[in-house]
Amino acid sequence: MIRNSFHELFSFLPWNSINLILYCSILLKKTIPLKLILILLFFSLFSCSTTNNVPNVADLVGTWHAHNNFVITFKSNNKFDITFINKENNKIFNGFYFVDNLNFLQTITLKKINKFEGPLHSIFKFVDLNTIKISKFSKHLKTRPISFEKNNYLIIKRSIIP
Repeated sequence: MIRNSFHELFSFLPWNSINLILYCSILLKKTIPLKLILILLFFSLFSCSTTNNVPNVADLVGTWHAHNNFVITFKSNNKFDITFINKENNKIFNGFYFVDNLNFLQTITLKKINKFEGPLHSIFKFVDLNTIKISKFSKHLKTRPISFEKNNYLIIKRSIIP
């Protein structure tokens, strides 16, 4: 009878939350006060509904500017275009980018860059949805930075949201 009434009242919760409360009361051979049950149910519901607000690779897509030095556009098909802004002429490079989420570090590798030999490696972190902190690029994977230190990173900002 108790189980049925709980099930009717809290049918929107996952079964594991309801079962946990009921089995605890059976094991303790005591009745659990209604306030405690409601508090436990509230916390179990809240924990089930939290979402991860960490930006992902899809949020990288767009055009990003770095202090009038360069503009980089990441496309959804893993292609990129980078334009270095110069007074006389602009140099444009394009290629493919690959992102890897390692534990607490997001790495990016630029490969098959036209007019350039070899890949470039870096780490980055979203400051917010439209701002990225990105380390200076390295030609070798083993010499890529593993943390952000003074003077080894750039702040780039999104200009066009796709």
